[in-house]
Amino acid sequence: MNEKINTIAYPKLSEHPGFNLKFEMPEIPEAPESIELNFLSLTIEQIKSMSDDELLKTLSGEALGEYAISIPLQMLINAELQSRILIRTSKPHWSVIPSFWLLVTAVSITMLALIVSIIALPQERITLLLSLLNRLQ
Repeated sequence: MNEKINTIAYPKLSEHPGFNLKFEMPEIPEAPESIELNFLSLTIEQIKSMSDDELLKTLSGEALGEYAISIPLQMLINAELQSRILIRTSKPHWSVIPSFWLLVTAVSITMLALIVSIIALPQERITLLLSLLNRLQ
């Protein structure tokens, strides 16, 4: 059935509007010359000796100039920055030690007050009994 439709609409294939289309191959421009990148080379000791600001400038590209930074070097610098942050955040807050000693002092005073009150209780009873006995006489 499709053949009948095609032969009815276009009895000759050469009469089809898309038959005489000519395609031209576009010219492909030549690729530019490859650019060799100068990668920055740092050792682990050099990375550890750099300050945080220098490491951040190296990662952002401010300190590189004409050098590029490789992915393994980026990972090493990030690891060093993260380890420094971890060391800084793992130190206890300055108020932990004074708070501990304040707690020890408060508990000591409380225990002393408890002991004094236990010792003082029988003495009160003795003085109360003695005062009652004096009144009876």
